[in-house]
Amino acid sequence: MIWMKNKYILTGIILVIIGASLVLGGYYQIATEPKNTTVNHISGNEYASSKFNFSKNYILVIASSNNTSGLVSCGNFGTVTMSNLNNYTVKPDGNVDGEPFYSGLRGNYIFVEFHNNSTMQYNFMPLSQYHDITYSGYIAAAGIGLAGTGFITAFVSVMFGKLRRKR
Repeated sequence: MIWMKNKYILTGIILVIIGASLVLGGYYQIATEPKNTTVNHISGNEYASSKFNFSKNYILVIASSNNTSGLVSCGNFGTVTMSNLNNYTVKPDGNVDGEPFYSGLRGNYIFVEFHNNSTMQYNFMPLSQYHDITYSGYIAAAGIGLAGTGFITAFVSVMFGKLRRKR
């Protein structure tokens, strides 16, 4: 009977270790996600990113910006002002955790922001790297589940062992 209890405790400890490894590995991949804050001050309260070349399969995730900002094609960049920005912006394909993303575009684009100081933060990366980061989030979540299961298994095994001895 003691052997069975020790087997469950050992199983719980192994699950905690595997789970913690998955969490750390997933978190490391997510933490190394490239974030860029390089912006060019154009004039007054206008800031712009570097040029994004969407000729390959890339994705642009805007991690931080304000309400008066948007992605415009390089051809329209010279005519964009704060008052007509909405006429030239490209609609994002969707949102990731509330952050707009752009993919499937062709050509050169610039992210423009009108604000007292730049709050722009963005990630421009190959779509495959973006998918790696997304999968790392799933791996980290699975690791949390495994670690939790292992902790509960070990804890219950120890507690039931103590309860049986008290009888």
